[in-house]
Amino acid sequence: RGSFGDRGFSGGRDAGGDRDHGRPSSSSSQVQFWVGNLSFRTTDRELVNVFRPFGEVLDCSVPIHRENGKPRGYGFVTLKGISSKDINHICRELDGTELDGRSISVMEARQKDRGPPPPGGRGGDRGGFGG
Repeated sequence: RGSFGDRGFSGGRDAGGDRDHGRPSSSSSQVQFWVGNLSFRTTDRELVNVFRPFGEVLDCSVPIHRENGKPRGYGFVTLKGISSKDINHICRELDGTELDGRSISVMEARQKDRGPPPPGGRGGDRGGFGG
């Protein structure tokens, strides 16, 4: 796969063609993508420009490590007006492409699995005193 510059993504605008990305359909919704293997130099703005040709970017974040203040090497991008067919297309188009000298990974973000509480967890009737 090539880099974003090779594929017409450098300006953040679709170069034309017959693609219909970004136009909501009756089965469209907002979708969050996870982007991995980001360079520590990659900014939110650059990530927005990568995804803008595929739809309206509602949100973008590149998390920063709490202790050292450096980017964590991944990010999240939320697009509006995306169908399930578009999700697969976007992942195929962007996964493995180069951004800031790194081959990035792109997939649909998964919700954190909260799962059941741990044994002895924070139940309301399990007080610490008395007997």
